[in-house]
Amino acid sequence: MTDHFRSRVRTALLIGLGAVLSAGTLAGCAASQDIEKEAPYDREPFATRPHLKISWRQLVNPPGAWEYRPREYSTPHYRKSTDEIFVGTDDGMLLKVRGGDGEILWSVKLDGPIHAEPSFGDGRVYVGTLTGGFYAVDEATGETLWSTEIDGSIESRASYAQGRVFYTTSNDDLIAADAATGKRLWSYRRPAPEYFTIKETAKPVVEEGSVFCGFADGVMVSLQIDTGEVLWQSDLSGGKTEFIDADEDPVVAGSRLFAASYDGGLYALDKTSGEQIWQVPLSGIADFIYGEDTLYAATANGRLVAVGAEDGTTRWAFRFTDNSPVALTATELYLFVSTASGPMYVLDRATGYPLMKWDPSTGFNTRVVFGSTAGFAFSNRGYLYGFDVAY
Repeated sequence: MTDHFRSRVRTALLIGLGAVLSAGTLAGCAASQDIEKEAPYDREPFATRPHLKISWRQLVNPPGAWEYRPREYSTPHYRKSTDEIFVGTDDGMLLKVRGGDGEILWSVKLDGPIHAEPSFGDGRVYVGTLTGGFYAVDEATGETLWSTEIDGSIESRASYAQGRVFYTTSNDDLIAADAATGKRLWSYRRPAPEYFTIKETAKPVVEEGSVFCGFADGVMVSLQIDTGEVLWQSDLSGGKTEFIDADEDPVVAGSRLFAASYDGGLYALDKTSGEQIWQVPLSGIADFIYGEDTLYAATANGRLVAVGAEDGTTRWAFRFTDNSPVALTATELYLFVSTASGPMYVLDRATGYPLMKWDPSTGFNTRVVFGSTAGFAFSNRGYLYGFDVAY
């Protein structure tokens, strides 16, 4: 089975399992928080209904003539300082696009489909492909500066820090490489699970001399940035044995590390020791994000839950009846929710009240990204949109 096909199977499983996975509770865990019932839909919103004004639309990957349901998985990466967007496509193109008008500034063909979000550091753009290529590209010209081939696919964003680049593979390898040359400095691998796994791989997060990363066996690991030595590891499986991948990107906020296991729940950990502070027993976590003092989690069975970052208590919950949320973005007032086959929804961030939906094509598998005043969205039909939000 190719990695490209395996990625599509994983996505189908992610959506299909929402019909059979439920948000149950875990007995016998003192720090575990039960999920309250969905908030009433007639609850008054805090924010006013926004209006999205499309500034431009750029087709960056035309669907094939016989392609029934095209999909794009590479979240655009926007750099405010230069008003530039870097994005990859399912046909293997890496592009640089001007944020103000959508003009394509350069494009380069890589060796395979790009499902990872590009990252950059020190004048280079870093991105991996489903066929195992990892590239450093000159951000000004698109010229390939170096590339390397690995065993497995690369489906998540790399992290750049201190002249090094860190990335993960579908074989549960975490690799640290010299950012200027691509030379491997160290690597760390978790044993492959013998049971079913569900998603791709987590982005490594670098903070204060540590690299934090989750793996398919449901374990979150902290490693020393220079050597790859394990500082601590924490089991996020919640006592389960299948679909426990800790593949959502961890978030560091103050002294805490927030992380998730697909079927093991949402966790707050002490970032120094890995000690578990609290757990919310959600099943089928497709995405989670942190916004100030609140965590927002989307599940494959159509639930969207907001919990307090301090103690994990539920603040509100909303259920989608027709579409499953796959990616989240929080702004000051709103929560933008991408669905793989349907529209993009905008909810009131404070209450979870649904304010509007936008359905220009065949769904979104990626998060919306925002600059100072504009937003950018990449649809499954290969269109990159620039838009403004009016109140």
